[in-house]
Amino acid sequence: MRKSFKTEINPTERQKVKIRKTIGTCRYIYNFYLSHNKELYVHGEKFMSGKSFSVWLNKEKGYLPTTKDGYVIKSGFVSINADKFYVSVLVEIPDAKIANNANEGIGIDLGLKDFAIVSNGKTYKNMNKSACCRTHG
Repeated sequence: MRKSFKTEINPTERQKVKIRKTIGTCRYIYNFYLSHNKELYVHGEKFMSGKSFSVWLNKEKGYLPTTKDGYVIKSGFVSINADKFYVSVLVEIPDAKIANNANEGIGIDLGLKDFAIVSNGKTYKNMNKSACCRTHG
């Protein structure tokens, strides 16, 4: 299953300049990729896939990060809409993770002495006891 995430980011002015430069660089690389494949075609050579081109351009450096849990980032990009910046990432989630994601639920008891007591036995202490709960003497 693939799931997409998108959220607004608030870059500084300096970061906005870098993002715009990066987007320009991406356009340049894409056009370079097209030009390179056109040159290969003219010389009767085999078309280079996007992945092969990336490996060739980066000289065997990886560009798709993975996590130790097996999630794979399939794509990601930064976009600008109405002067707001967003980062979007498409993540491949292993089917085993989806199957193990279901649970039976949990009960929570909110109280005065303890903030919460959870049905799995975990207790969360009340960190902000107000004056109304204290005895005056």
